[in-house]
Amino acid sequence: MSVVPSEIIRKVSAALLSVTFIIPALSACGEQSDAPIAAPQQGAETAAADAETEAAVPTEEDIIREIYQDADFGGYEFHLLGYKPGGHFYGKISAAANEMWYEEQTGDIYEDAVYRRNQMTEELLNVKISPVFVDDVQSSLKKLVMSGDQSADAALGPLAYNMDLAASGYLVNLHTISSLDLSQSWFDQGIVKNYSYKGKQLYAVTGAGNIFDDYAVPVVFYGRDILTQYQLSDPADLVTDGKWTIDAMMTMGEAVTADIDGDGKMTDSDSYGYLDNTGEMVHLMEGTGYTMTNVGDDGIPYVNCTKPGYVEAAEFIYNRVIQSPALWHGSNGIAVGIMKENRALFYYELLGCINEFRDMESSFSLLPCPKLNEAQETYVSSINSVWCTSFSVPVTTPDAERTGAVLSALNAFSVGTVNNVLYELLLGAKLVREEKTQEMLSVILSSKKYDWGNGYSWSNGISSLLNSQVSAKSFTMASKLESQSEKIQKSFDKFLAKFDELE
Repeated sequence: MSVVPSEIIRKVSAALLSVTFIIPALSACGEQSDAPIAAPQQGAETAAADAETEAAVPTEEDIIREIYQDADFGGYEFHLLGYKPGGHFYGKISAAANEMWYEEQTGDIYEDAVYRRNQMTEELLNVKISPVFVDDVQSSLKKLVMSGDQSADAALGPLAYNMDLAASGYLVNLHTISSLDLSQSWFDQGIVKNYSYKGKQLYAVTGAGNIFDDYAVPVVFYGRDILTQYQLSDPADLVTDGKWTIDAMMTMGEAVTADIDGDGKMTDSDSYGYLDNTGEMVHLMEGTGYTMTNVGDDGIPYVNCTKPGYVEAAEFIYNRVIQSPALWHGSNGIAVGIMKENRALFYYELLGCINEFRDMESSFSLLPCPKLNEAQETYVSSINSVWCTSFSVPVTTPDAERTGAVLSALNAFSVGTVNNVLYELLLGAKLVREEKTQEMLSVILSSKKYDWGNGYSWSNGISSLLNSQVSAKSFTMASKLESQSEKIQKSFDKFLAKFDELE
């Protein structure tokens, strides 16, 4: 559908923001203010019926406890391998941040949520969660498997690296672990669908237990003060109405673009409509839905850049964005500085970089990546698979069924713990000071897409083709693609052939 109805957004927001310390959901207030007041007795009966219905619906915690009520792994020490605190991109949260384990409760909402999640898992299954912190998950896991070392039961590492390991035969096909019910809500069904090769091979999964699948989602940050300064309407309303498009973004952006220092040149000291860190062609193409790959009904991914409409979409972005004076591209550090000084309206970046604006004095908010046009049915937020962490199981795991049970419990218990603090973690501490932000975040997180191209070495040819247009004097991608498409396809076929060999 071309429009995301506000009532659906409100319901999603309310569901995700159910804990009391999270910013109040937007839905209830707006819809109830104009409703007729029911008679007291009728209202009480309705409330009682709703409460009874809600109580009858089992939570993820109820479900996992029912499944494993009789489980007892005899105090087994379960080793989960992953990046050390502050490693990977965890430093975007803090030097102590990780997704696996904390020794004790500290008063930090996220650390306490992880601690409680692990504690409930340990109590239910009679296991002991022990982290194996490393500097490099990929190389560490590879060494373990090659040496036959069984000291790691499971791992939590970047999705792209996990898939490279899987292609080399180092990981267990998760569909073969009967204790791992991948249809459960605590696992991300988007990755289960898109990354299950031929519908039956899956080697990495995301879920409620990790947060960097959400931190890896691209967003468009925007300054609230500069919006007011130029008397522009809130673009969040365009999102709700299905009208947040590339053209709409650039039209607003051009309204604030100005040579504010008066030197006759557009430099880092001036005001811009749209900031990007040199990958704008790739980034904006992903938002149009023309990602590097799509997945067919047979579960086999295919290269998308050779399909109808791809080149036309790229050419539109070249003409509308690359050729616009409203575009600035350069280093992340300079871009953040321009935003903080209220000299930019829009800025593309991953959601996990939101903490870079912690000390920004003016208010800001965020939006999904814009659509190609209003005819595009949905917004698309293509996961950065290097940032995105995912659970995997090495082929040397001592007991795959036990491992599946522990991973299931960890993710199921995360729904009411780790997942519940996600919004507070992202929006807390006055990081974002705008009511509609939670609506926008709901749209973004519900539009995640897992692309077999983003972050993988085989797709460098597509990235190079797109990025070369940023400095090109005219659009030349069509002719370049014609000469390179066969090479790109062969590179992808070679990558997929490794998974065919694992059947």
